[in-house]
Amino acid sequence: MNFTETWSLGKLSLLGRVNYFSEFTVTSSTNVAQTFGDELVADVEATYTFNDHFSLSVGAQNLFDNYPDKDLRSIDPFTGLPGNGNQYIDVSPFGYSGGFWYVRAGIKF
Repeated sequence: MNFTETWSLGKLSLLGRVNYFSEFTVTSSTNVAQTFGDELVADVEATYTFNDHFSLSVGAQNLFDNYPDKDLRSIDPFTGLPGNGNQYIDVSPFGYSGGFWYVRAGIKF
């Protein structure tokens, strides 16, 4: 589920977005199943438009630096470490890189 809101006043515009991902279960090729919990991920962006040709934005994707549940299906029983090198499941609906903050300049020619 996704909820997005935008707001503008003069040269300033704001965007806020919240994505909800419900829990899901993944079964590995060895028939081991793991259920991954539901998650909320928030994004925000503020843009200031200086004129018809130049704007500046700052924002964050995954604002609260949320990570998916760890993939316990791939833990090596002898070492306790991920056997395939992946700490997080590779099919997570929102990725496993955490938060991303940015500054963006827009130029129209």
